[in-house]
Amino acid sequence: MKRRRKTLRTRFIHSFDMPLIVVAAFLFLCMCVSACVTIQKRRRPDVARIKGISENFDIGTIVRTETGQVVSFEDLIADLEGVRIVYVGERHSNEAHHDVQLEILKALHEKDSTLLVGMEMFVHSDQQALDRWSAGELDEETFLREVRWEEKWKFDFALYRVILDFIREESLTVVA
Repeated sequence: MKRRRKTLRTRFIHSFDMPLIVVAAFLFLCMCVSACVTIQKRRRPDVARIKGISENFDIGTIVRTETGQVVSFEDLIADLEGVRIVYVGERHSNEAHHDVQLEILKALHEKDSTLLVGMEMFVHSDQQALDRWSAGELDEETFLREVRWEEKWKFDFALYRVILDFIREESLTVVA
């Protein structure tokens, strides 16, 4: 008789646990799907904020951060004349950021044809390949292989192509 009760209890527990497991799995799946939908629906802000400045700015606005004053692209370039080193940061995977980098590079080059360019993904051992690229001596495939782009950088070269093509077209020097 005792054996029979154990068997019945075991069956009862298993039959009771299965719906709980199914319900728990279903709830977990719902939470995951809900989180994914929430993440996908999250929009990028239409305005930007700068720490220490109370005003909001439209995306793409150029702001003099020490004063909060909005400036034109031409004023920005004029402000950069005579500056020895200019850092132009970006989010590596954001094509629009690279477009801005290119526009700044073009404008600065127009003001100073002896402009040198530094790019964070290149190291000293890449200098010969960079010099040959700037001189138009390397095709893209050879250049990427020689600087070990995929091994070292891993970001899509297409994001940087327009900048490096401009450098080659203008025979600018890239300093590793």
